[in-house]
Amino acid sequence: MKDFSTWKELFFSSFGAFLNVIVQALPSFLGALILLLIGWLVAKSLSFVVLKLLVNIKFDRLIEKPPLSEYFSQANLMAKPSEWVRKLVYWTVYLLFIVTAAETLGLEVVSAEISKLISYLPRLFAALLIFGIGVYIISFVRDFIRAATATLGMSAGKFISGFVFYILLIILGLTTLKQAGMDTDIITTNLSLIMGAIFFSFALGYGFASRDILSNILATFLAAGCFSWAKLLKLPM
Repeated sequence: MKDFSTWKELFFSSFGAFLNVIVQALPSFLGALILLLIGWLVAKSLSFVVLKLLVNIKFDRLIEKPPLSEYFSQANLMAKPSEWVRKLVYWTVYLLFIVTAAETLGLEVVSAEISKLISYLPRLFAALLIFGIGVYIISFVRDFIRAATATLGMSAGKFISGFVFYILLIILGLTTLKQAGMDTDIITTNLSLIMGAIFFSFALGYGFASRDILSNILATFLAAGCFSWAKLLKLPM
């Protein structure tokens, strides 16, 4: 009987302590649930307003024009651009309320990590904006070079415009990654070496290929008496 009484007292003592913890945590838990519910309603409402605004200004038509439409189709993105913006607004607002709810429950680690994510979102948005505007600009440069070379009758205009386009696209990609907070030093160094090797190969190839042409030009000038070998080599007559 004595052992039973001891176990009984221990059980009720533990159960009372457990109930006490629940009673103390219940207001914070209910407050967190209310915050999450309010956050869901606010995020839904605000994202709906943003979506309607984007539809009214025909945001999808603006974004889905070439060349961005080509990248969207290649990436197999089925959702419209306005829908992606709506989701971004929804989760940004909702994460703010999740941070507040986590702080209410005393989950400082969760709150700190989500706060870091929220603070990173503007930087990511700026990087995507830079990339989108940059693609339009370098596409305009590519089309301008292609049209100019076609006007001059150059057969290599498509190759030149494509080469310039991809060089500028690489530079734009590195700028976007740097704006997003990624370390691009190794990539930049390797690309600099690769580009240097490519340009050196082009220069060397054109130099060897133009040897005969240059010798013929010099022979023509010499035959016409435009200058003598002494003048060319700066020797006294």
